[in-house]
Amino acid sequence: TLKASFTVAQNLVEQYKYGLKSTSEVFDIELLAKYMAITDILQAEHSLTWHNQRFYYNPVTALLEPIGFDGYGSGSPDKPSGPLYAEKVYTQQSLIEPLHRLFYDEIFVTAYLKYLQKYAQPSFIKQFLSEIEEPLSAREAFIKTKKASYFYNRNSLVERANKIQETVVP
Repeated sequence: TLKASFTVAQNLVEQYKYGLKSTSEVFDIELLAKYMAITDILQAEHSLTWHNQRFYYNPVTALLEPIGFDGYGSGSPDKPSGPLYAEKVYTQQSLIEPLHRLFYDEIFVTAYLKYLQKYAQPSFIKQFLSEIEEPLSAREAFIKTKKASYFYNRNSLVERANKIQETVVP
């Protein structure tokens, strides 16, 4: 059963890669749009590099779902105003990676913008940070055992969300 699922998933990836199937025929659009919006808010685009991309094949929907992997922030926390991934896709014509085609699919872009606006709301970010404060502080304390000067600037996430709101909502 797992081998058969793997083969189907592999075929889906190949068909998307070569433009034989549309985004919505291969990916769970809602989950992928949420994932890409979160990636943009966290400036974690390292996870989008081809060798860091991970997907789960859902045998019920027969679609691929993103799995977050190696998503450290490539942007500087001191510069929360870095461009959105989509901005890079639209302005840097040398980017031809198949994942970039997502941003030329109207169905995906509509869902992506919906979640980008939702997750970049300052109230959403503040509530999220409040909910994860205890485990976040524990991880921060652990990192400080190895690097005493480490500090996670929570305000940079709020600033990033504000920048996204300015960019997406004219």
